[in-house]
Amino acid sequence: MITDHGYPRNTGIIQREIEISQRFFKNFLIGEYDWTTTQSSVSLDAYLALIEANKPNIGDMIWNVMGHEPDDSMYYPNGNSLADQANILKVVQHWYRMRNLTPPSQLVGVTLPQPEF
Repeated sequence: MITDHGYPRNTGIIQREIEISQRFFKNFLIGEYDWTTTQSSVSLDAYLALIEANKPNIGDMIWNVMGHEPDDSMYYPNGNSLADQANILKVVQHWYRMRNLTPPSQLVGVTLPQPEF
């Protein structure tokens, strides 16, 4: 397996790593990346499209969706800007597409506490 973290988002680096992983028949995991609107010159749309174009041997995650610091959380607390909320929806839709599911058109509310599994 080949893995990397996408800070800042850079499609050139990711494309090169995809090529390396394919040449050596390895899966590629982007362990985390910047989903915000302020830290990258590469659009989130372009970044996610590159990942989706290379599935199924590629995957991605976002570190700690329920952030440990107020400025680091994706869903909680719900003080994200409208632009960040739009990017959150893009990431959620991306993960649905990665699993060949129909993506939601809006963020789904979460009831807390969740049942134990």
